[in-house]
Amino acid sequence: MQGLGYPLGFIAAPIYIYEGWKEGYRELFEKLDSELPTESRNDITFELIQHRFTKPAKRVIEKNYPKTKLIMNEDERRYKWGRYGIGKYIYQKNEEQELREALEAI
Repeated sequence: MQGLGYPLGFIAAPIYIYEGWKEGYRELFEKLDSELPTESRNDITFELIQHRFTKPAKRVIEKNYPKTKLIMNEDERRYKWGRYGIGKYIYQKNEEQELREALEAI
């Protein structure tokens, strides 16, 4: 079987911290690993995007999904200015580092 002949990329988003997240993401990537043929791995990339939210997005989610279990506590997040002049709430630096280390170890 020949390679795909073009780069292969995956976007995993949003990367979200939840109870058992390390095992969940490990299982996800191990399953992907078991399915990818060797010849398709020559030019493969991953983009991993942590969960973040803006105030307007939070309002929409809470209005449309009043029973959501998605945790969007602004006090537990770090505020960062976005590209288009609107700020977003992202994980704290230590959580961001934990996400990175855990996912890079898989």
